[in-house]
Amino acid sequence: MYKFLFITGALLFLNTLSAFAQDYIWTGNAGNHDFFDEANWKDESTGQPPEAGSISPDADINKNLSIVDGLSEVLAGSPISLGTGSLTLENSSLAAMTIIGGSVKIESEGYLALHASNALSGGTSFDFATAIAWLKLPNIYPNEVLVEHITQFTIKEEPGIYAQNLRIDNYYAGGAMVRMEDGTATPLIIYDQPGLGGDGTAVTVRDFHRGSEVPGGMNNKTASFVLNRGYMATLAENDDGTGLSRVFIALEEDLVVNELPVELSGGISFIRVLPWNYVSKKGIGGTVTGLDETWHYQWGHTAKSTIHREIAPMTWGYGAASETGLAHVIDNHKVTHVMGFNEPDDCHGQSGQWNNLCQVDVAVARYENLMTTGLRLVSPGTREEGALRWLKEFHEKATEQNIRIDVIAVHWYDWGSNPRNSPNANPQQVFNRFRNYLTNVYNHYKLPIWITEFNANINRTTAVQEGFMALALPYLESLDYVERYAWFQPNSGTGQYYDGNGNYTPLGSFYKNQESTPAVRGGSLMSSSNLEGKSPDNVSSDRAGHVIPANSVKVYPNPVADILHLETHLNIQDKISIYNLTGTLVKQLDYSNVINVSPLRSGVYFLRINNSTARFVKL
Repeated sequence: MYKFLFITGALLFLNTLSAFAQDYIWTGNAGNHDFFDEANWKDESTGQPPEAGSISPDADINKNLSIVDGLSEVLAGSPISLGTGSLTLENSSLAAMTIIGGSVKIESEGYLALHASNALSGGTSFDFATAIAWLKLPNIYPNEVLVEHITQFTIKEEPGIYAQNLRIDNYYAGGAMVRMEDGTATPLIIYDQPGLGGDGTAVTVRDFHRGSEVPGGMNNKTASFVLNRGYMATLAENDDGTGLSRVFIALEEDLVVNELPVELSGGISFIRVLPWNYVSKKGIGGTVTGLDETWHYQWGHTAKSTIHREIAPMTWGYGAASETGLAHVIDNHKVTHVMGFNEPDDCHGQSGQWNNLCQVDVAVARYENLMTTGLRLVSPGTREEGALRWLKEFHEKATEQNIRIDVIAVHWYDWGSNPRNSPNANPQQVFNRFRNYLTNVYNHYKLPIWITEFNANINRTTAVQEGFMALALPYLESLDYVERYAWFQPNSGTGQYYDGNGNYTPLGSFYKNQESTPAVRGGSLMSSSNLEGKSPDNVSSDRAGHVIPANSVKVYPNPVADILHLETHLNIQDKISIYNLTGTLVKQLDYSNVINVSPLRSGVYFLRINNSTARFVKL
């Protein structure tokens, strides 16, 4: 059990300073976040800043460095040459171009980003002590990390083995995220009172926590929680994952939910936490590769993720949504979503022709099984006209029965324009119809969209396909509500990625070279769904659930010696309370944006106001 405001890894702060002897310790006293400013460091032997030139981009540092203060965001504008030295990173973030030589130890909540395309070429070794940490490489492909640099990674000083104790995930287009793979990791802490109050319990990753198996005796007691960055969590009222539910995603920052959304206020009996995989919008349907895509699907549920792209399993038909079929989805590496049926609105073809799946009631009942996976759920993908007909009824009935839909899937081939009689249609007009279609779908559902099949129509010429794609892709990249898209090759000799010799066609080259943006953006996200804001029967509808991000209250300077300044957009009603690491209240005062903390002992503290919290270090 974790007492009030006990954040993961916080106790390690005090222990680490004594457990690991370091030559130079980060203080941040200069207030500029500059790694190479000696005024930001303390020589452990003297207690004073190191001599000028001791930490320089122009020479090997050859010292043991430690950035362990719980709050620092450190920036290095030039390569860091450790030489024979080392760097320990804990409860802090460091962004640099590259690190050369030496060794790096990444402890709890240590977040390292190296932005150069040759960031791993300096021979540095990296050891991960926890899965609540990462090495972000925005300009190195995952496959390059695996093939050329795997020997540079250890897990608790043991060799890193991909997909066993080491994860190498996507970091959007062209990047990689390296982390520890650990089924005992606890990236979620749940509390039995709002505002991270009362008793807290750690929740492990990957496991299904159901009913009495929710740890700490917290079945139907969760009132607030903290989710570490790099993870997603699905919470539901029923112990099989069905009923009112919500998906939460912590991308670039921790997600602090101080009060559950209204639809979860009746109680939580199902929790599943998974690593998040950072994909870009552009994807592929089928087995084609080589187009700089970070995700794909194959009209089935058994295909696997690879080192360079995530699989989005599709429960194509009735059987795939069975317990046996979904077992393939649950056990799949890198999976974050599961897709619904393929064109079930067609009673004479595709999935709709089997087991009466084209009947909306049958499809809704079968789709409910997808909720048991604890994944984010994508709606059935209907034919073009079905998006606002068959799917509309499906959406309404699913919502009535508390069956969650997180994403709307659509197919579009411009069938409404009589394409057989217009092979040389104007690409601009084709695009205008496509744009209007997406607008109408979004305005109706107000949910994120995946366009899993689209082209200018099988009857159109190559020139029309190319012209349409040139207009469509930049537009899709510009839309916040479009999370993913996958072009569908017409298989008619037009609109293909490759020619008969395996070379890129102009269209294939355009698709490959389209710079793709993040599929899901932001620091953290309480994912929208058709159940958003829906009140359970035993909770009054005017009880307002809301999320307060971790940065709703900002404090500076941090660390602080005497005067702490506050910034907040909150409507202040409560007093300011300051707690130490054990959860003991050490100071309470009326609201002010300037606080004198000089009487406090050195250490880590938590400031609480209006159920929002901020962490700071007193020097």
